[in-house]
Amino acid sequence: MNKLVVGLALLTAFSCSKKTEQTSKPKVIKETIYVEKPVESTPSVGNDFNDETTPTEDEIAPPQQSLPDLSGVHSLTLQWISWDKPGTIKFVPIGKNLYKVTGKQQIGKQYLTIEGEISQVSEKELSFDGTIKHSTTANANGKECVKKGPQTFLSTQNRKYWRMQEMQNCDGIGTDYIDIYF
Repeated sequence: MNKLVVGLALLTAFSCSKKTEQTSKPKVIKETIYVEKPVESTPSVGNDFNDETTPTEDEIAPPQQSLPDLSGVHSLTLQWISWDKPGTIKFVPIGKNLYKVTGKQQIGKQYLTIEGEISQVSEKELSFDGTIKHSTTANANGKECVKKGPQTFLSTQNRKYWRMQEMQNCDGIGTDYIDIYF
């Protein structure tokens, strides 16, 4: 009987030490919910979440970079006329990073004129709104090409000028490289 009790005790101890619990853990589903909170221009008083005031739009917006002043005269070219004999474009400030511009390049009967407003978006981008006219013997048989409305000028690949991005000329065949130099 002693052997039986000892055997049962050993069997119980051995079976308990090898037993592993297999419990299933509940799956956790992560979900992000965004709640749009209106920005108040006046401080909120005693809301349910905290006692802090709501920041104004000026406090939330990142500080704007300081852009160089473009006031003055810059070179202006259309490759059909000449890159070697540029015309000029005058920038007159009318607001923060906003300029009234007038410019011209002319050699003989070939010309480029530009008139409107330029907003300096960044050091690399200018947004123009106005009228650009040109007439060259290289395109449209010397007929005047007129572009009105918004145009974008970009400085890419470390170039020292902004190039108009709407490059297709009025005859639909050629490409106009209209450049404003720094």
